[in-house]
Amino acid sequence: MLMIVGSERSGTTWLGKLFDSQPDTLYIHEPDTIRRDYSFPVIPLPEDIEPYLEQAREYLDQLPHIHVGKTMGRPPAFPKSYRGQGAAKVRQAIITAIRLIERVPGVPQSLLSVPHLGDYDAAIPVIKSVSSLSRLSLYAKACPEIQFVHLMRHPCGVTASQKRGIEKSGMTPNLFLEELLERPEAKHYPITLKDLMERPLTDQLAFTWMFHNDKAVLETEGFS
Repeated sequence: MLMIVGSERSGTTWLGKLFDSQPDTLYIHEPDTIRRDYSFPVIPLPEDIEPYLEQAREYLDQLPHIHVGKTMGRPPAFPKSYRGQGAAKVRQAIITAIRLIERVPGVPQSLLSVPHLGDYDAAIPVIKSVSSLSRLSLYAKACPEIQFVHLMRHPCGVTASQKRGIEKSGMTPNLFLEELLERPEAKHYPITLKDLMERPLTDQLAFTWMFHNDKAVLETEGFS
């Protein structure tokens, strides 16, 4: 299994779909947003790693099997060696129907499962996540057999893309700045919450990018 992790708007979907174009892979788009697990830390401390290894492993074992509209329906669809053309067309029609149903207000994205219609066990799972960056060291130690790709796009590109998305949606994001600055890792950054709250949104977005990516890089240093 391969897992691609990074910040939002870092190009993780683009890279995931490149892997999806390989006929032996099964791309699974953000299954950790469908089945979240808050019973172990979202931003674990180094001392949290050992106590939660088994729990993290059990959670990661579930992710390749979450086959619903969101996780399976990200276009474009590519031919697969483990699924015939007829089955692929039927499966794509089912995915389209499921995605339309999910647009109905109140219908959860995890309501309907997407059928395999092929030799699912022969596929190499490729999982894409923008929710796992601060858990990367925990996941890597819990499942050393998984190949992890930490994708880092330049923060200027990330924040510019995030700002466009925020402006388009009209929603003010909760960046959890207070929670981040209460973390022990925050001692590395010479900034206070008051200073950060007075700065423009671009600076706040850049800080969150820096915090999570710094943590992932520092805590996985030396991993192969």
